[in-house]
Amino acid sequence: MISKLSLRFCRWLSLLGACASLLSGISYSQEPARAVEVGRSEVILKSPLYEARFDLEHGMLARLECTITAEDIQSEDVGDPTRAWWTPKALKEKCLSNNDYLHSGYDRGHVRAMLWSNGRENWPDVNCMPVIVPQWPEVNRGTIKNLEQHIADLAVEHGSVFVRVDCLFTAEEPKLLKGKRVPDAFRYLVIPGAGSLAAMKQEIYSIPNSPTVKSDFKAYRVDLDDGG
Repeated sequence: MISKLSLRFCRWLSLLGACASLLSGISYSQEPARAVEVGRSEVILKSPLYEARFDLEHGMLARLECTITAEDIQSEDVGDPTRAWWTPKALKEKCLSNNDYLHSGYDRGHVRAMLWSNGRENWPDVNCMPVIVPQWPEVNRGTIKNLEQHIADLAVEHGSVFVRVDCLFTAEEPKLLKGKRVPDAFRYLVIPGAGSLAAMKQEIYSIPNSPTVKSDFKAYRVDLDDGG
C-alpha cells in the first residue's frame, strides 16, 4: 500500500509541475506553424496567424501575409517570458537560428509583430525563426515599430487590416549573415477594412534595411501612381 507520505509527495510533485507549466506560459512540444508545402525553391508555412513563403535559395523569408483584427491588438507590451525561439523540422539548418543573431549587430525582426498577436498562446507562431528576419536596430525599434503601431491603430479603427510584407533583395553586393541573405528592404502593403472599397484605402511602404533609416515611416510611403 502507498503510504500517506508517498501520496503527499506525489501530490506535491503534481502541484509543482502545474506551477511550472503556468509560469512558462506555453508548451512548445508541438510545432504551431507547420511546413505544408516543400518545393525546390521555397517552403510554405501556414499558421492561424499568417501564411508565409520561405526562399530556400536566400535562406530567408520572402513574403508573409496576414489579416489583423482589432481583437489581435495587445493592450500592453507584456513581453514573452519563455523566449523560446524554434524552427520547423523542414527548415532545420536552412534558416537562421537564435544564436546566429548574437553579436551580429542585427535585431531579430518579428514580421508578424508581437503587437498584432495578442495572447501568450500566439507567441509560438510569432517566435518561429523562418518568419523572423535580420533588421538593423534603427529599423526594428524605430521605423518598423512605428509602422506596426500605425497598422494596429488601423485595425482598431476599421476592424481588420490585411498586411503583406515582402522582403526585397536588390543590392548588387548582397549582405549575408551566417551565409543567409539579409533583406535590403521591406515592402508593406496595408489594406484597412474589408469589402470592395478597401483596396482604395491601401497604403504601401518600402523601408530600407539600413542603420541610417528615418524613424518616420511616412517618409517611405510609395505613391500608388509610381508603381505601387
